[in-house]
Amino acid sequence: MSYGLLAKEGYTQLAVKHGAKEWALDDTRTSEIAHRNGVENFWEHLETSVRSTHIQISAKRMPTHLAGFTFRSNHRQMGNEMLDGLPRAVR
Repeated sequence: MSYGLLAKEGYTQLAVKHGAKEWALDDTRTSEIAHRNGVENFWEHLETSVRSTHIQISAKRMPTHLAGFTFRSNHRQMGNEMLDGLPRAVR
């Protein structure tokens, strides 16, 4: 149900069917690839990032930390070049 709410924000969701022995999904219409490990991997890295730099994060500050982590995750292939695009991203 929570993922359905994301559609209103412009996000799409792909779902794999583990009961049908489907572990990954390649949507040829959108060139999106979905697999459960991607989501679990993202949250694990976020938790590790929080634990390594903070004792805890307040609920008030969590959206800011999550947005920053998401930006870095989405642009990780760019390496240090991602910093060049940062001013445009926060406008």
